[in-house]
Amino acid sequence: MRVLMVMDQFLSATNGTTMTTQRFARILQETGCDVRVVCKSDAAPGPDGVAWAKPQPGFKIAVYPQQELRYPLVQGLIDEQGMAFARPNDDALREALKWCDVVHLVMASDLSYHAARLAREMGVPATAAFHVQPQNLSSSIRMGRVAPLNNLIFRLDRTYLYRYVDHVQCPSLMMARQLVAHGYTNALHVISNGIDPSFTYRRLPKDGDLVGRLVVTMVGRYSHEKRQDIVLRAVARSHHRDRIVLVLAGQGPTERGLRRLARRLGVDARFGFLDPPRLRDVLAQTDVYVHASDMESEAMSCMEAIATGLVPVVSDSPLSATSQFALDDRSVFKAGDAADLARKLDWWLEHPDELERMGHAYAREAERYRLRDCVARFRRMLEEAARDARDGHTPAPGIRDDMALLAPPKPAASPASPERPAPSGEKNVPCQPQEPARRAEPNPQHVSKAKPEHVVHMPHWGTFSTPVGFDYLRDSPLQRVGTRMFRAVLDVAAALVTRVVLGFRLRGRQNVKRLRGGFVSVCNHVHVLDCGMVLQALRGRRSYILSIEDNFALPFCAHIVRWAGAVPVSPHLRQLGEMAHSMSQALRAGRVVHVYPETALMPYCERLRPFATGAFWLAVRNRVPVVPLVVTQRARRGLWRVLKRRPCLTLTCLPAIWPDPTLTRRDAVNDLAERCWQAMDAHIRDNSTC
Repeated sequence: MRVLMVMDQFLSATNGTTMTTQRFARILQETGCDVRVVCKSDAAPGPDGVAWAKPQPGFKIAVYPQQELRYPLVQGLIDEQGMAFARPNDDALREALKWCDVVHLVMASDLSYHAARLAREMGVPATAAFHVQPQNLSSSIRMGRVAPLNNLIFRLDRTYLYRYVDHVQCPSLMMARQLVAHGYTNALHVISNGIDPSFTYRRLPKDGDLVGRLVVTMVGRYSHEKRQDIVLRAVARSHHRDRIVLVLAGQGPTERGLRRLARRLGVDARFGFLDPPRLRDVLAQTDVYVHASDMESEAMSCMEAIATGLVPVVSDSPLSATSQFALDDRSVFKAGDAADLARKLDWWLEHPDELERMGHAYAREAERYRLRDCVARFRRMLEEAARDARDGHTPAPGIRDDMALLAPPKPAASPASPERPAPSGEKNVPCQPQEPARRAEPNPQHVSKAKPEHVVHMPHWGTFSTPVGFDYLRDSPLQRVGTRMFRAVLDVAAALVTRVVLGFRLRGRQNVKRLRGGFVSVCNHVHVLDCGMVLQALRGRRSYILSIEDNFALPFCAHIVRWAGAVPVSPHLRQLGEMAHSMSQALRAGRVVHVYPETALMPYCERLRPFATGAFWLAVRNRVPVVPLVVTQRARRGLWRVLKRRPCLTLTCLPAIWPDPTLTRRDAVNDLAERCWQAMDAHIRDNSTC
C-alpha cells in the first residue's frame, strides 16, 4: 500500500506529534508499505518532484518539499513554540496524490486543508488525525479557557478539513469524546501514538549530585497550559523539598518565567531539552513522574515514563487524557492544586516499597500502548478507508475503541522476574511478560459466600421493599443541604450516646482524614449502635451506609436511618444493580460507601467472621481503597465498672488498603477481601483486652 502523509514539520522533531509521525512512517515502511511525506523542506526535488531526507539515523524517506509559510504578526510566537508551517504547492500536492493509495493528514494546517480539498476532487481516499487540541493553540495567547474561541477553532477545523475525511485517528478517548461533543460525525478511531520500544522497564543508580536525592521529573513543552508552575509550587510545599531535584525537561516560551519562579521558591530545578538517550537515563533515575498539564490529547512523555517503570502523578483536568493512565486515585491530583499535588508526592516518596511495586504495575499497563501494535491498528484504519472509497461505503459515525480502553487490561506478568541479565549498574529488565498474574485464593474461613442468619430481631412497622428507580444518592441541591444539616446534628447526638452508653473511643482517624478521594469503609458488626461509631470516624464526609431493607421499616427510626445515609440492599437483581451503579457514582464523586462485610449483627462477638465480597467488588471496580474500621472490646475501668455490664468499645481506623491492579477483577476482589480480613483480625487479636 502506498501511503502519503501530510505534515508541515515532519523533518523537525521538536514536539511529540512530529516524533510520533516519524515513528509511524518508519514502521509502516518496515511492514511493507511505501511511504512518502509532504512537508516543509529546503531540499531540491528531483524530476519526479521527490527529494530524499533522513529525519532519523537509519531512516530514509521520500518527501515532496514545500517552502516555509510565515505569518508576519505571530511568527515570533510560532518560533517560540518550536513550530513551523509549509506553504502549499497545489501542483506538487497533485503529483503526490496521483502516486498514493491513501493520504493521511496529520494536523490541521493550510497544507492539510489544500491536500484534503484536492484529495476529494481527485477521488483519493483520505484520513486525518486530531492531535492538537484547540485549547493548546488558544493557551499560547492566554485564552485557553475562553470557550467561544475554542468552539470556533473546533468549528473551523471541522469545516475546512475534517468534513473531507470519513476516518479520524484520535490518540485518546478524551479527544474522541470532545470531537463528538463538538458535532464531528466522522468514524473516530481511538489509536494511541504508541510508546517507542526503546522505553522499557529500566532502573539506574543515581549518579553525580543526584546521589541521596529524590528525583521528580516532568517532560513537556514550556507553555502556560503545561502547568510546570504547579509542579514548582508543589515541590516548594513538599516536606522533602530540601532533598528533591526537580527535572523539567523541554523547551518553549515560558522557560524564563519558570526559571525565575524556581529561584524565588528556592526549588532545585533543572531545565533543558533532553535528546532520547539522555531522557531515558534521566527517567531511569527518577523516583516519581509528574504530569500537571491542563490540556493534553495523550501525553507521550507520560506514556514513556510509565513504560520505564515510573509511578505517575497526573492532573484530573477534564481536558487532559493523562488521567487514563492512572491505576488508582493515589496517582491523580486535583487540576491546578499545588497543595494536593504536594500531598500525593509526599505520600509516594514516603512509601518506597509501594512505589517500586506500583512501578512494575505501570510498566505492565504500558504494554497495551506498544508502538508496533498501535501502528498495526493505524494501518487497519488506512486499509478500511481505502476499501470504503473503493466500495462507495460511508462508515457509521461515532467512537471506535480500537485500543480497547473501555475494557479492563489483561493481567501481565510481574516485571520483577528478569528475562535477561541487566547491564552493569542496572536492575534486571524484563523484555516480555513471562507468566500469568497470581490467582488469589481466599481462605473460606475469611471470605465466604454463605449468608449468616440474623440473631438480632427488632420490631418493625410493616415491611419495606426497594422500588425500581429508587433515589439512592439523594443528590438534589435541597437534599444535599438537608443531609448536611441533619448529619451535623446526628454527629453530635452519636458522639454523646456512644460515649455515655458504650464508653466509646475513636483511634486512628488520621488514616481517614488523609484520603482525598472516594473510598469504601468496612467494619465488623458487633453492636446496634456501631453505625454511630462509624459516623464519627467518617465525620465531614458524605457517606452512604449499606443496610438491610428491614431497617427502613423500624418504628420511629426509619426516616432517621434514611437521612443518616443508609442505602437499602435489595434481594432483587435489578434493584441491586441500580444500587451498585449509584454507589459507583458516589465513589467517583469522592464520597464514602460503608459496608458491614460480615452482613449480620452479632453483639459483642470477639472474633472476626467471614466476609462477603460486595464491598471489595465496589473498591476494585472503581479503583478506590478500602479503609478497615475495627471495633475492639476493652475492660471496664473506674466508673464504667458501675455503669456497664458489658465491655467498653474502641473503634480504630486502620490504614487504607488498595486493590492490586495486576490481578483480574475476580482475583483482585478476593485478594483485597483477604488482606482486609487479615489486617482487621490481627488488630482484634492484638487489642482486645477483656
